Amino acid sequence: MDGRTLDLFNGPQQPEPGTSQFLAMFEAWVGAKTGKGGRRPLREESAAVYRDMWQALVKWSVGEGISVVAITETELETFLRSRGETTELRERYAWRVLRLVELVLHHHARSTGEASNDAVARLLQTRPEIGYSNATMKDELPEFLDAADARAPSRRASLADLPRKRERWARIRGERRKTSRVSNLNDQLA
Repeated sequence: MDGRTLDLFNGPQQPEPGTSQFLAMFEAWVGAKTGKGGRRPLREESAAVYRDMWQALVKWSVGEGISVVAITETELETFLRSRGETTELRERYAWRVLRLVELVLHHHARSTGEASNDAVARLLQTRPEIGYSNATMKDELPEFLDAADARAPSRRASLADLPRKRERWARIRGERRKTSRVSNLNDQLA
């Protein structure tokens, strides 16, 4: 057998040098998804597919001398181009890879207290065809707040508008009551 050909039956292969910390990040995310803390448990079959996708990114990034934690949108774009031609299936694959990167990096940032890398979000802003690849209708991508963002000052500013909203609804309810009294009087007169 050729020295460069791998035997499929030799058992698990050792990770390439420099990849173990990034592979550990992925396994920590899988552990959080499959453990008690996960909202939607991750099936082992799905974890295996995601693991292959993550390993491809890690192998590429280490080969290029790029840290997965600090990867930029340009580097993600280069990685996606290295995976093949652009087609509808390719865009859906790209979306899945990017979503996986976003989830793993976000989990890593939360567990270490570091700032989250937003390269995926920036890339999706410049490549809407990837962001919309799973959409049946080309709706805007949903925006969401995590707990830290919900407590931000901008949220408190919108809460300051509540007294005005209450006054407006009280005025509308008062007008409705007047209208219903007038129609009751008209019914009695008729």
